[in-house]
Formats: sequence, C-alpha cells, structure tokens
Amino acid sequence: AESGITALTDCEKKSTLVFEAETYTDTYYAPVNTDCQVDGEDKGIWKEDGSTLTFSYTLDEEATTDVATFTIVENTLTITHDNEKVYVYTKL
Repeated sequence: AESGITALTDCEKKSTLVFEAETYTDTYYAPVNTDCQVDGEDKGIWKEDGSTLTFSYTLDEEATTDVATFTIVENTLTITHDNEKVYVYTKL
C-alpha cells in the first residue's frame, strides 16, 4: 500500500454514507470474528457551500461540526477532511 493509505477490508467496504434532503446517515461496518457487522452509525445534518460540506452531529453527547471539501466525478464522491483524511465513496 502507498504511504498513509489504508486498504479497506471487503467488510469495511460495505460502509455507507446516505444523504437525504438535509440529513445524512454514515454507517460503518467492521469484521467481528468471522462476521461482518455494523460497527457504528452517525446521523446528522449536512450543508453544502460550493465545494465545502459541513457535517453537524452529536458525538459523546457533545455537538460537533466537521468541515470538509468534496468533489464529485461521475459516480465517485471524494471527501477530504481538515485532518487530511480522505474518504472515497462510489454511488450504488
């Protein structure tokens, strides 16, 4: 793997990010023993401003906001967070 790039397992690749009109649901999958199970879920509100996405949600009972830049090329959404983590999603 390239430096700084983490390859996802087939199970982790089942994770989804679903956008509704104003809300989103981010569901994470992880291997548990020999099963692939939901490992967590974030729900919140999203807003778009040009090439910026703002995610507002509650984490450990604390209101949290993440700001990221994004691009969409064909069916691929790439989100780059301030901490330089990059997430790539393919539309199903």
